[in-house]
Amino acid sequence: MHRPSVQILLLLLTLFIMMVGFGIVIPTLPFLARRVNASPVQMGLLVTVWAAAQFLTAPLWGDVSDRVGRKPVLLAGVLGFGLTFFLMALARSYLALLLARLAGGLLSSAALPTSQAMVADLTEPERRGAAMGAIGGVFSLGFMFGPAIGGALAPLGLAVPFVVAGALGTIAAPVGFLLLREPPPRTPRVRQPLWRGVWAALRSPYSILFWLAFGATFGGSAMFSMLGYYFIDRLAGSPTQVGLAFTLLGLAGVALQFGLVGPLIRRWGEVAVTCAGLLVGAIGFAVTAASATATVVIACVVLIGIGLALVRPAITSLLSKRAEQGLGLAMGVQSAFDSLGRTVGPLWAGMIYAVDIRAPFASSSAVFLLFFLATLGAARRVRPAPQTAGR
Repeated sequence: MHRPSVQILLLLLTLFIMMVGFGIVIPTLPFLARRVNASPVQMGLLVTVWAAAQFLTAPLWGDVSDRVGRKPVLLAGVLGFGLTFFLMALARSYLALLLARLAGGLLSSAALPTSQAMVADLTEPERRGAAMGAIGGVFSLGFMFGPAIGGALAPLGLAVPFVVAGALGTIAAPVGFLLLREPPPRTPRVRQPLWRGVWAALRSPYSILFWLAFGATFGGSAMFSMLGYYFIDRLAGSPTQVGLAFTLLGLAGVALQFGLVGPLIRRWGEVAVTCAGLLVGAIGFAVTAASATATVVIACVVLIGIGLALVRPAITSLLSKRAEQGLGLAMGVQSAFDSLGRTVGPLWAGMIYAVDIRAPFASSSAVFLLFFLATLGAARRVRPAPQTAGR
């Protein structure tokens, strides 16, 4: 029962329950914000404050998991995540809703870096890429199922999706408590002041992996934040077409992360898979910016999704093999850079969209191409040693 493979499946189940809960509230949050008279700017702040809170606290949670263990930190994040949705359901003012979102970001940031470190503790290096891909696939599945469930629940009342999301989070925590076991550390858990560990990670030869996490979410945010407007202003498209594009993106990501990422990493290595993903994404963004046909843009969105599905598990797998400042801390720093991209990216995309509606996609193409070249240049420094690469 407690074999690593079974434990990984149980961990993935816990994360899936959590991510379905997160996705459930996406369609309803703007309506809940309108109920408390939030302006469009205030609505944007509700989204940004979540990512900003994760940026600030993810390294802290990762470091705590190095010190006290993965399981208690993971379950604290899952439980706190669930409870804050109950607070959102009860909010009757914008300030109360904003504070609940802030608390949700602060607490949920414990889940991702800790789960990634936990998977690294449970897997051999040669199986690491497939396991990290499975985490990405679970997140994609949660985002696919969650909004559909949330949309179906919304007619029952604006608070209902938030109550259901809170219930899922609070259910996932005891499930994890009963079934998950604390994994033995695969590498020594370094004990040092948090600031010193973060600084050492940022100055390490593999620090480009953190910037790659930032670049992937920064570039991807142009698609997620501006694609709907792009369909309206350039393509005369419909909400159905936008929904189809994101559905196909999700399906492509799930299929790739569950089925192909692991074998590709075992065959070619993380650096090559990362470069391939960046190049595919750069092409997808560039063609999106140049195209005025909805069908072509939908195909490009799928291409971008394939690129992101290759990049994210590959860099996480590589980081898990190179981290020297504590695995949880390294995953926390990566998660912080990921959140920074999701915080800054939509703001940048919105600003340059006002100048030229093609600019966000052209900008993301340039970012992906820049990191493609940077990864090629840093390949020798970040590639894992032969005895741990599993090749």
